[in-house]
Amino acid sequence: MSRQHAMVEYLNGQYYMVDMGSTNGVEYNGQRISRKLIMEGDLFRICDHEVRFSYR
Repeated sequence: MSRQHAMVEYLNGQYYMVDMGSTNGVEYNGQRISRKLIMEGDLFRICDHEVRFSYR
């Protein structure tokens, strides 16, 4: 995992997962993404870690 691998960005009332140019990238549904709108229950993979989002 890179020191600055990914970030969650809040823009116009919505959250986005953003890859910060990392070597190994961020995956969603097995596809590497650079930026994606986060929806309820989305599961992202960052290296060996999985991150699931929930709006509560």
